[in-house]
Amino acid sequence: MPDDERQIRTAPSAIRAEVIDGGAVGERYWLHGQPMPMVGRPCTCTAEKLLLQLANLPSPPSTWCWTDRAENILEGMHWFRSDPNAHAASVVPELDSWLLQNPNSWLIVDGRKNRIPDADGRLEEILRDLSTTVVMIVDETNQAHPFPPWEFPL
Repeated sequence: MPDDERQIRTAPSAIRAEVIDGGAVGERYWLHGQPMPMVGRPCTCTAEKLLLQLANLPSPPSTWCWTDRAENILEGMHWFRSDPNAHAASVVPELDSWLLQNPNSWLIVDGRKNRIPDADGRLEEILRDLSTTVVMIVDETNQAHPFPPWEFPL
């Protein structure tokens, strides 16, 4: 291919293309999902898909749903009550205390409609730093989110 043709070829990109954490572009849209949630690498999933993904695991983990009301808990999960209006300084100690009591459990964060505290905008960082597996429930995975979608391989 002649050099002049290469110069005129362009690839589509987001308006503010900024690669964050090796996968997010622009306004936090992820280019790729991840095959499994891992410690330090939270992911997102819709409630229905999360239940299907957990059922596909050879040995489903103990799961705790961090949400504000008992009716928001997904089937088969324990309730870890959240207070959306909690002071930001109380979020980390609360999560650390829960983790000490449930070291092998997964934290399922209810990210729908402000059901958890925002921790003064530090919640994403706090969830990444937890030494457990974290999955955030979202309404739509095709919207901008802080974590990539969980796409279990076939």
